[in-house]
Amino acid sequence: MDDSSSKLIDKYVQEGLSGTEKSKFQTLMQKSEFAEEVDFRQKLKKASQKGGRDELKALFNELDEELEEDEAETQSIPLRPRRFAWYPWAGVAAAVLLLFTFFLWPSPSEQELFVDHYNSFPNLIAPGDRSGGEQNLLDRALKAYEQKDYTEAVNLFEQFPEMSQDERIYYGLSLMLSDKPDEKSILELKAVADDPSARYRQAAQWYLALAYLKLENRDASKALIDEIIATQGHTYRDNALDLAKDL
Repeated sequence: MDDSSSKLIDKYVQEGLSGTEKSKFQTLMQKSEFAEEVDFRQKLKKASQKGGRDELKALFNELDEELEEDEAETQSIPLRPRRFAWYPWAGVAAAVLLLFTFFLWPSPSEQELFVDHYNSFPNLIAPGDRSGGEQNLLDRALKAYEQKDYTEAVNLFEQFPEMSQDERIYYGLSLMLSDKPDEKSILELKAVADDPSARYRQAAQWYLALAYLKLENRDASKALIDEIIATQGHTYRDNALDLAKDL
């Protein structure tokens, strides 16, 4: 697909088509290849907006519940009120609190930022490109990915004699989300993010920025986030703007 058609689809997904562009868009929609790409981009945009943080935050739920129980018990203990003239010091106390918050309050760690901004990427691959054992292997790998069995997904993807760029992003994501993520996840996601012809390029750029955070490379993540923000029509631009506030 040529660059002008691709940009037209980006504008459509972002609801930014002009009157003339709408007419051209409707004409191009008569072509099956163009219509299929529009459908794909819409699904990709929807995926970027879906909340997928539950599976990560579930790891902290038990601890949060314990903390809430402790706080409830503390609040149930009656405290004897004390009378003191607080109001002359209210302004000073507020100023001290503000300074403490600004200078001393710790900024979110890379891991916290990852958990707060990660959205699960759904399986958008339509089975059918492979045959026999290869097709079965792809189905099994994607099923393991969907079930969040990332170690198994990695093992299955690594049995492929070769992977398409569409499949490679799921391999990179599985590496990133496995128990022991390492630089290999960066290499796999970057291979897709740097490929202008890759359909999942924009998604790979976003998840590469998150992978950098997971491996505690905040500077690399910020540089990529700035690049995404500078790209008008980028599917993950809103996500990047949100993350940039916390970086």
